Amino acid sequence: MNTQEKQMAIDSLKDYEMRLIELADQIWEVAEPAFEEFQSAEAICDFLESAGFFVERGIAGLPTAFKGTFGSGHPVIGILGEYDALIDLSQEAGCPVHHPTGGRCGHGCGHHELAASTLAGALIAKKYLEENLVQGTIVYFGCPAEEGGAGKAFMVRAGVFRGVDIALSSHPAGSNAVRTGTTCASLRFEYTFHGIKSHPATQPENGRSAFDALELFNIGINFLREHIKQQNYIHYAVTYAGGDAPNVIPDLAKGVYVVRSTSLEEARELSCRMDLCAQGAAISTETTYEKSLLSAGNHLISCESVERILYKNFEETDLPIYTEEDEKFGRKIFESNPKFADAPDICCQFGRVWESEFRQWQDTHQETVFNRFLPSYAHTQDLVAGATDLAEVSWNLPTASIFFVTAPKKVSVHTWQFTAFGKTDCAHQGILMAGRVLGGTAIDFFADPALVEEAWKDFRKNLPGEYISPVEGMVVEKFHENRQNNI
Repeated sequence: MNTQEKQMAIDSLKDYEMRLIELADQIWEVAEPAFEEFQSAEAICDFLESAGFFVERGIAGLPTAFKGTFGSGHPVIGILGEYDALIDLSQEAGCPVHHPTGGRCGHGCGHHELAASTLAGALIAKKYLEENLVQGTIVYFGCPAEEGGAGKAFMVRAGVFRGVDIALSSHPAGSNAVRTGTTCASLRFEYTFHGIKSHPATQPENGRSAFDALELFNIGINFLREHIKQQNYIHYAVTYAGGDAPNVIPDLAKGVYVVRSTSLEEARELSCRMDLCAQGAAISTETTYEKSLLSAGNHLISCESVERILYKNFEETDLPIYTEEDEKFGRKIFESNPKFADAPDICCQFGRVWESEFRQWQDTHQETVFNRFLPSYAHTQDLVAGATDLAEVSWNLPTASIFFVTAPKKVSVHTWQFTAFGKTDCAHQGILMAGRVLGGTAIDFFADPALVEEAWKDFRKNLPGEYISPVEGMVVEKFHENRQNNI
């Protein structure tokens, strides 16, 4: 491969830098939840069309899913973007104290940065194909509802990724790294309890409290947690407690529950034990309950050969130098939660092999709140407690992803602090850096199709069995109905 041609394609990103930053900030501002990312999706589609991609909207029967295509023939490299926000994480940008804005949602997982970084990678790959007349296709996949909606699972079910040779993605974080290892499989349920309304003073004997049942169910869940495997998790949120009137025995109560485990089969077994808790709560309170599956997902399958190419491109990319303004803001963010100081760094969380190397680096870089550090790559099968619907794609084709710095080290995603950092220079620099890594990786596959064959050998070797869609029989509209009822 002509490295000069590759570098020219990467350098062409400069023509789009300001527009990409503006797009990321725009998506941060609108902060739309799962399956409702209408403005965000349309903004990305418009960008793709203006850059010369052929765009198909509403794919897989999902109004906010789309793809933008450029080129022809193989290899077909898919770059996957996300743009959904999290409920209850609105926050004023650049504010070091908790100050929610008028909206309810916020980008506490940085998916606005994910969207822009993957788009940057697709633009670089397109430029390479365009300038060098190389056979190949770059496809930007707009993937909705990663946060609890399993959007990619529905896209896989619809066959959207058939014919794609390699899938690449990214994710904002507090550290730079090539993602390796595996993640949890997950199930998300809604439990609804039904009782009988009555006056709690004059006729308490005639009432049957749905909220009492829900509370007993949650007590049962908490006792159950003591008797499950160490790598299993149950999380829940009460979404409807029966109303605001204490002088009315509530006849309806709801909660949403997430089960995580090392495999989908094991998660399903754990959910059956949860059902026993629900049955006991219903019997105790003479109520009834029903259970709805909201989303489901498999565990991630890593692909070492694709990870190595991502790492090579990460090594070739300059890491950002952060401004004094971002450093000051980062220190204030640290002060907003003293527990950040004792939290493990993501470099330790996502691979034990990195820990000693990171500690050595950290000893000489205590003055900065950011990780200007790229750990040596080492493939691992370690389990990460989180879950992602990127796993569904990883069961169907070679898939790999990177983490890139957009916030101070140790600051957790899914917090208002992470949301507050979403429009900073640090975030903007991270977007462009990640785009260069993804674009350079796509170019490597275009320049040497033998790398694709190697990736597929690796993929087939690690595939644990036949892929079974976790959302078979599920209807997206049911998710909409449940989510709207819970707001």
